[in-house]
Order: sequence, then C-alpha cells, then structure tokens
Amino acid sequence: MLGGAEVRSVARVATGQITSARITPGTRLPAYATSMGRVLLADLPRAPWPERIRSLRPQALTPHALTSPEALTAAFAHAADDGFVLAEQEFEAGVRSLAYPSGTGAGAPSRR
Repeated sequence: MLGGAEVRSVARVATGQITSARITPGTRLPAYATSMGRVLLADLPRAPWPERIRSLRPQALTPHALTSPEALTAAFAHAADDGFVLAEQEFEAGVRSLAYPSGTGAGAPSRR
C-alpha cells in the first residue's frame, strides 16, 4: 500500500530461497527507492509527479539510488510505460527487486 512517501507491506508470502528480505506486514520503506513503491507511484497521474517527487525528499540510500527529480520522473515514466519496475541496489546494496502491478506480467497485454 502506498502511504504518502512510504510503501507499507500488508502481507508477506515466505519463499524457499536461500536468502529472503525480512519484510513483514507493517514494514515501511521509502517508496521512491523500492520497486514496490515505485510501481505504485508510477500508477498515479503524471501531471503531479514533480510535486510528489519533491515531497518524497529522496536521499541516496546507496550509491545506486536515484534521487534527482529528473531521474525519478524518468524512472516513473519507464515504470508506467513498461508496466514493471526493476530496482537495482537502490534501497540496499546487493539487492535487486522486481515489482509489477496486479493485472500485468506474463501473458498480460502490454501497456505500451
């Protein structure tokens, strides 16, 4: 769920992977730096993106984090056009995450 500048986890399904992020229901993460948050932000109307980005107050959580309004606007546009987000080490070094909104993914029609 998107809650202001944060994305809140409301459910968690454990995986059988060797490593797993410790995200439990109630966890709050900065929306601009996570795939889950960015895909939700990209689904909002485009016109207020610059104002919303300023209100997020992005900080460089890793050397790979996007923080400039221009870079984040471009990332939101890519997410909106592509229908998914791949965040590469933006929230935590060594972590890559992928998110797509419900109704997209394998077999779903392209949003382009």
